[in-house]
Amino acid sequence: GRESLGTIRGLSRPITMVFNALGPFLAGWLYGRTTNYQSTFQIFIASYVLGSILVFISRSPHSSEDPGSTERV
Repeated sequence: GRESLGTIRGLSRPITMVFNALGPFLAGWLYGRTTNYQSTFQIFIASYVLGSILVFISRSPHSSEDPGSTERV
């Protein structure tokens, strides 16, 4: 929920920034090795598909509160 959003973003943002910075270098390096972008696009598409699958199979978070309790702390 909203209480966890800061923690989630704080943990995922550095990883996202590293991969965003490495993407162009990886694409250029692969182009230099293969003289086409086919393998680069395949790797990027595979990583997006893998990320999508991981999101869809992840479980919903469960509250540690008693489900019968209506009192908010």
